[in-house]
Amino acid sequence: MDPKSSETVSTPGGKDGERPKNGMSVLRAACSIAMTAVGIGILALPRATAESGFIGGLVTLFIAAFASYIAGLLLWKALFLNPSEGDSAMPSFEEMGYAAFGRVGSIYFGFILHLVLTAICAVLLVLLASTTIAFTKVLDVRTWVAIWALACLPLSWIKEMKNVSLLAAVGVVSVCTLVVVVIVACIQHLATAGTRDSYNLLSTNPLRLLGNFAAFIFSFGFSATTPTITHNMNEPKRYPVALAIAALFCVITYASLMLLGYAAYGDSLLNADTIADAISPPRSNLSVAGWIINFVILVVVVSHFLVLYTPTALAMDDFLSRVGWVTKLPDARQRIARLSARSALVVIQALIAVAIPSVDKLVNLIGALCVIQLCFIIPIACYVKLKRMAGIRIGIIEIVLYLVLLVVALIAMGVGIHGAVIQF
Repeated sequence: MDPKSSETVSTPGGKDGERPKNGMSVLRAACSIAMTAVGIGILALPRATAESGFIGGLVTLFIAAFASYIAGLLLWKALFLNPSEGDSAMPSFEEMGYAAFGRVGSIYFGFILHLVLTAICAVLLVLLASTTIAFTKVLDVRTWVAIWALACLPLSWIKEMKNVSLLAAVGVVSVCTLVVVVIVACIQHLATAGTRDSYNLLSTNPLRLLGNFAAFIFSFGFSATTPTITHNMNEPKRYPVALAIAALFCVITYASLMLLGYAAYGDSLLNADTIADAISPPRSNLSVAGWIINFVILVVVVSHFLVLYTPTALAMDDFLSRVGWVTKLPDARQRIARLSARSALVVIQALIAVAIPSVDKLVNLIGALCVIQLCFIIPIACYVKLKRMAGIRIGIIEIVLYLVLLVVALIAMGVGIHGAVIQF
């Protein structure tokens, strides 16, 4: 089998490595990167601060952000160490895996990527369903999963990453709205209730600090869409600028929610899963802030879903285009085949969401096993291997940096797996 048969490109039937015309700007790319990382998990960050303390939360946040940014840069650099296309970036994890480790690497990288993305999308459908139930108080989770899957079908047909990036920009605006609403609600709580809750500057429990560090690492999961976004940019070599913008946006967003949320509610957050639960408790009628938060959550989750859905959809597009080219299938039938495959992927994700008990807990385990590989281990391994293949010397300082990043990654993976196993 040709190793490039599974590579992710955005122009079905296009030439290998051919970059699409009229691609994404740096700002659109930054929005797509941000919506790769930002999910509804941000609402749990104030609780993480309550567990770690003000100082502990900020320190672990900044370490996680810096480590994730460096790992993202290494992945981007590895994409340009292309042994067959010279200065052109490899468009997918699969092609990079083949270049570095042969067919086994290509298959393994593709399996890890698409397993994680498909599983996360299934959980996002569950989250859309549960959030809608909070609004409507009617039907059940399975029914709403089916409804949301149908609603997402037309969005799944969006072919180009540059168009997905427009919805990602809407997601970024929604995240900003969410932050503003939470900040206003926290200020109102401070004005009415004062600062009667207790606070903690630094947790003395190292396991709590490590656990929250792992949570922050997962909140900076930029790398899953790096090859797709880089390949679809007008200027792929400006990806680091887009990554820096996205990382800065995430840090400001996370820090704002963490600090103000903890300042408003203190250690009482330990009794709530998210800041939204503290603002508008689940068993009570939704407050105005609760309504706005839940509505914005829907927009954020849909944007997050679409960005994470796209790499797998583009991989299927490319595979079907190659099959169509070999079998000389008419263009109209190829388009129907691609739309059918994209629709089938959404249906599969919905079936996973409703058929597997505690699918969110299963995905936590898959994420702990695979996300760290995608965001740290695979970028470092490929960059080092491809650099050596190109005859480029690797300095001692570089080696030390990579070892430190690997240690950080393995700690986060171990803590994440431990936490996921305990949840079962």
